[in-house]
Amino acid sequence: MASSMTPLSPASIYVLFVIALVALHGAPLRAGAADTLSVDQPLPVSQEPLVSKSGKFALGFFQPDNSTYWYIGIWYNKISKKTPVWVANRDSPISSPQSSRLTISSDGNMVITNNSRSAIWSTNISNIASGQTVGVILDTRNLVLALASNTSVVLWQSFDHLGDTWLPGGKLGRGKLTDGSTRLVAWKTYNDPAPGPFSIVLDPNGTSQYLLMWNSTQQYWTTGNWTGRSFTAVPEMISSDAYAHSLYRFDYVNGANGSYFTYEITDDSILMRFQVDVTGQIRFTTWVESAGGWTLFWSQPKAQCDVYSLCGPFSVCVDNSQPSCRCLRGFRERRLQAWLEGDHTEGCSRNTALQQCGLQGGTRKGKKDRFYVMPNVKLPSDGQDVVAAQNARDCELACLGNCSCTAYSYSGSCWLWHDGLINLRDMSSIGNGDGTILIRLAASEFTSTGNKKKLIVGVVAAAVVAAITVIALVAVFILRSRRISGHQIMGKSRILTRPYV
Repeated sequence: MASSMTPLSPASIYVLFVIALVALHGAPLRAGAADTLSVDQPLPVSQEPLVSKSGKFALGFFQPDNSTYWYIGIWYNKISKKTPVWVANRDSPISSPQSSRLTISSDGNMVITNNSRSAIWSTNISNIASGQTVGVILDTRNLVLALASNTSVVLWQSFDHLGDTWLPGGKLGRGKLTDGSTRLVAWKTYNDPAPGPFSIVLDPNGTSQYLLMWNSTQQYWTTGNWTGRSFTAVPEMISSDAYAHSLYRFDYVNGANGSYFTYEITDDSILMRFQVDVTGQIRFTTWVESAGGWTLFWSQPKAQCDVYSLCGPFSVCVDNSQPSCRCLRGFRERRLQAWLEGDHTEGCSRNTALQQCGLQGGTRKGKKDRFYVMPNVKLPSDGQDVVAAQNARDCELACLGNCSCTAYSYSGSCWLWHDGLINLRDMSSIGNGDGTILIRLAASEFTSTGNKKKLIVGVVAAAVVAAITVIALVAVFILRSRRISGHQIMGKSRILTRPYV
């Protein structure tokens, strides 16, 4: 029997295929390219991220580990661990993401809007024709705002607004080429992308060296100047391994429009990151899928304690120790959770407030502040020289007489430290600590004679209780042993006197 069905045309088959997909997914299909953002194609928090054409990079909403906030960022799309390499709204986290979205606004800019449709982040470009721009996430790891009619005409790009990560192809420098964005700035903490205290910048004085900075004011490491093949303080750049050397291509450009350094990875299958870490080190890492994580193969400065103010105020950095940071005696971790996660930059706070402040020879409640002696240290560099102090006692009194003085050191000259004591380093493990510092503490932080007596009484009492407990246990054991022996003898006696049957 012949079929009466009419064969479907290719167009009809396509329509049915689309309808089937819509039914399966339960939502409208996103029209257009999956890598493109436009006025008609916003990216809400509920939407899957935009993905670059080859699938290497994704752009979308994410939450850092243990964070309640949301951000728009770029991450590697083909690895098992979500690793943000750029964040748009570092300073403007989203607390209620339900109606937030990334879109192209009516003025042509790329914007993030919150629940009230207010812009919390924007590319902020002037004189853009309305409705003529799109956002595109590229395989180069770059997010661009470009003309819709010709996406090669780029009006804004994320490569010019770096975060904590410098990716291959990006330019880190000064001048017009980077639009003033010359720094890589570390995250504040591991779950907070807000700008932290550590950054790397091309020397503002015009040399070809990069500087690691704390709070944009204190330099604590430099690459040295560019020689044409490497930086003078980074000889590792000239590898003796021919294969390793062939994987990377470095270039420094010094032109009329600006100066910058860039690098490329010749093997596109290798994923690499150059990052200013929360710990203040710069780290070059590569992704190892078999290990499920990023593997470190180069970092600077090598010694963790060389990072300025790594441990924050009122703490000490200990060489060859894990973790490197410890609170000083009389202090406790200011943010315990961050401390446990390896971020020590907020340092420590006092257990007990100072009891003597600005009183020459006087005390508050009859108690004087005292000093805890720390030998074998590298002294912080921001001490104040007190010329008038002729001896150690004069130096101590100068500190006690100043409300903000927190420590002093005397070795022929008197140095005082005020407010938050930072960048103190314990050198005893490496044998070249030649400084001694005295840390100011409340008198109650030291064990008094009365406390010693109480401690002795407590120890004696505890010993007596322990002795009584042991004696009681021994007595019980002996009694039980005697009872068991008695029962055994009686049992044997009954067996011996039992008549034969």
